[in-house]
Amino acid sequence: MKFASLSQIINSLFLSLTQADFSFGMKDFFDVVLISFLLYIAFLLIKRTHSTFIVTGALIFGSIYAIAKIFDLYLTRLLFQTIFPFFFFIVVVIFQREIRYFFEWLATWRLFSFLKRKSTLTETTINDIIASVQKFKETKTGALIVFPGRQTIDQFIYGGTGLFGRISLPLLLSIFDDSTPGHDGAVVIKDNRIEKFGVRLPLSEKFKSELMGTRHCAAVGISERSDAFTIVVSEERGIVSYTYKGKLTQTKEMIELKDALQEFLSDQIPDPTPGARWHAFFTRNTGLKISAAVIGICVWFGFAISAQSGVINKQITSTIEFKSVPKDFAVDLIAPKTISITLAGKNPDFKLLKEDSIKVTIDIQNNQTEGNQKMTLSESMIEYPQGLEIVSFTPHTVRYNVKKIENK
Repeated sequence: MKFASLSQIINSLFLSLTQADFSFGMKDFFDVVLISFLLYIAFLLIKRTHSTFIVTGALIFGSIYAIAKIFDLYLTRLLFQTIFPFFFFIVVVIFQREIRYFFEWLATWRLFSFLKRKSTLTETTINDIIASVQKFKETKTGALIVFPGRQTIDQFIYGGTGLFGRISLPLLLSIFDDSTPGHDGAVVIKDNRIEKFGVRLPLSEKFKSELMGTRHCAAVGISERSDAFTIVVSEERGIVSYTYKGKLTQTKEMIELKDALQEFLSDQIPDPTPGARWHAFFTRNTGLKISAAVIGICVWFGFAISAQSGVINKQITSTIEFKSVPKDFAVDLIAPKTISITLAGKNPDFKLLKEDSIKVTIDIQNNQTEGNQKMTLSESMIEYPQGLEIVSFTPHTVRYNVKKIENK
């Protein structure tokens, strides 16, 4: 078994780059933009779902397959080629939660802002929430309040009791009273109403409950998996904190908490002005957008090089010519007058090909008999540029007539 050396691989890549004849048009521009856009969505999904381990695993397996293909490792390639047909179904089964989350997130993404609902939390409701948190702080009563964002959290929460009660200070104080059965769970608030209480939330993957308490760990956990905003009050010390996008922030004053909550709520309503939308587009996740664009361009060049370096077939028609015709003689009645030749080569070689560089010449030096003649054609009679190969040609025989020219 013969292995390709690293220098041969590098030389082959360099040769492909130098010989490539790239033509980048408007269609290719939109192709790169679309690929970059899809990559950007994928990067956001990975970032928001903390699915870096999935990408790491895919890169490891992809690298192994690439190495096996480059160095022609037969057994490894056979193994991967056997697994690949089932790979899609394996991914769907294992990562069904992430895939579902992706489509739910895509449906509520900022690009489709016309689908988003507007927040209906009134100033009175916000004041009642802040006032209840102040009471919890003073009495060191543990509390956990969840405000879902644009994304649904139904797949992350479990348990709890539906209430759908209008928010008020007495209702919140009664729910988190130590004597009630649902005080250890979370309250989910939607549209000026308490949708559920006594809800269980997923724990954080980054923070340990032993270090920060189960209630805080759950608050961070739901904000890691969605764009929900949570308010959490410590039962031991009465410290008030809020979480958003996986970050836990402590607040000393209620005005800080109110400002953070109102900022979150206003973020759910898109700014209708075009200038604000464009500003948000260019200033948010700039690093991810640049990475997606760079990778999109590299992918396009990779496929372009692959297309350039791949062997293609092309059919060319050439006129049959004669040489070594005796003086005072001529060749006529040629049938057929042209020959169809199928050549194989790389795209750059065909780009440089000129029509007059393909010639079919019949040398009649050894057969100068006057009259009708028949000649069998061969590849040696066909002249073509270096770098191309003859796949086939037709016809294989030609008829012609050699006649003497009468001098007048």
